[in-house]
Amino acid sequence: MSHDESLNQPSRDEDNQPTPTVRLRNPSDLIQAVPFLLRHGQLADDLVLFATRQGRHVFVMRAELGILAEGILWPSAHPALAATTPDRIHLILYPPAPVTDDTLRTLHAQARNAAMTAPDGVQMGWITTTSQKRWWLHDVETAAPHGPGELVQGDPVTSLKFQVLQGFPAASRDAIVASTAPHAQPVLDAVAHAISHLPAQPARESVRAAVHAALDRRARRPIEWSIREAAEVLDALTDASVRDEMIIHRSDDDHMCSAWSSLLPYAPPGWVAPVATVAAISAYQRGDSVFARAALERAQEANPGYQLARIFTGLMDAAYSPSQIKADLAERRRMTANRPHDTN
Repeated sequence: MSHDESLNQPSRDEDNQPTPTVRLRNPSDLIQAVPFLLRHGQLADDLVLFATRQGRHVFVMRAELGILAEGILWPSAHPALAATTPDRIHLILYPPAPVTDDTLRTLHAQARNAAMTAPDGVQMGWITTTSQKRWWLHDVETAAPHGPGELVQGDPVTSLKFQVLQGFPAASRDAIVASTAPHAQPVLDAVAHAISHLPAQPARESVRAAVHAALDRRARRPIEWSIREAAEVLDALTDASVRDEMIIHRSDDDHMCSAWSSLLPYAPPGWVAPVATVAAISAYQRGDSVFARAALERAQEANPGYQLARIFTGLMDAAYSPSQIKADLAERRRMTANRPHDTN
């Protein structure tokens, strides 16, 4: 089974430099990509669904491996797949170690059932089991794989491209939680000082324009936040209409997850909840539920009464899809479009 998938479309950024494109030519390449896509390097008892359209990545989802045995993979993924309309889906299975031939036979039967019940119009790509830097390919038309498997071949050049496109994967859940922590106090003080010198009642359109401009600068590659820029965007997010617009329209673009998550540590205490919630929703849309929950915890620690953080936590607990969450938020904004400046 041979495919050639692309992690990103080739394009050019504002400095006229080509944006790297990573070609995924085999299951080993895809396994290498997953930690960068999810920004989490330790996977066990997990399932990752990687969807493409016309050879380009459109969606990635992480779920518990048990949904494969329960036969609920496709109902769980349906809202997101309907929104992204992929034409090929790859599955990567992460069973607890050690992987035995019995493990592979069980997973093979579950993989075959998933392939037979795949959505119409979607072709199944690689279905791979991986553990302890080895992998086994499930060809559902033949017998289950067995034996020691193939070695995951790490390519330093490919890893560098992943780092440019997606950022570094966290080594553990603790590392992900730590990535939401605030910068040093002098940085927070500088941001707070810059916020205090912003116009007291700026025109909402100028605020929106400033936020979009900051995000546009990061639409092709990660760029460090300046104190002034961080202050402008953090303060803008305290207006719920601006915050919700960013969630609806600017939370799942290329690099937007990186932009929001990298802004969170700049937030002084009174400005944490909005950006933490936006970062959480953006991460959830990319399948990174670990970071999403860590960011929500920061939001609620900073402001226990912050309504959207509480709502989103409940929606995650109820397994709402990212597309459902955005649709609900868009409807909420439509119903309250004419109300004055609000913060919750």
